[in-house]
Parts: sequence; structure tokens; C-alpha cells
Amino acid sequence: SGKLGGDLKSREQDLIIEALEKEMGCRKQAAARLGISQRTLRYKLARLRAAGVEIPHALGVEHA
Repeated sequence: SGKLGGDLKSREQDLIIEALEKEMGCRKQAAARLGISQRTLRYKLARLRAAGVEIPHALGVEHA
């Protein structure tokens, strides 16, 4: 799983950050865009943060 595992994690990270940027940091909408639950997105974001990745934050008011 060496290189493939690393490539998949890198791609997943890119997709998550891209979705957050497109949704201006709104996690609910980013999760919907990614086709995952908000809980799964929170878990993945916590893992990324622990690895030192900077996560885009909501801009302005959080969309409900």
C-alpha cells in the first residue's frame, strides 16, 4: 500500500480542501459536495489538522 496509500491520502486531502474552498469553509455543504457525512468530514479534518495541514475556515456566516 506504500505509494498508492500515500497518493490516495494526498488526493483525499486535496479534494477535502478544494470542497471547503468552493463552499467558503461551510462544512455542511463541503460534506454534501464530497458525498460524505458531516461526521466523516469532521473526522477527516481532525486527522488532517493533527498532521499539520491548514484547513480553510468558514468565511462570514456559516450556512445552515
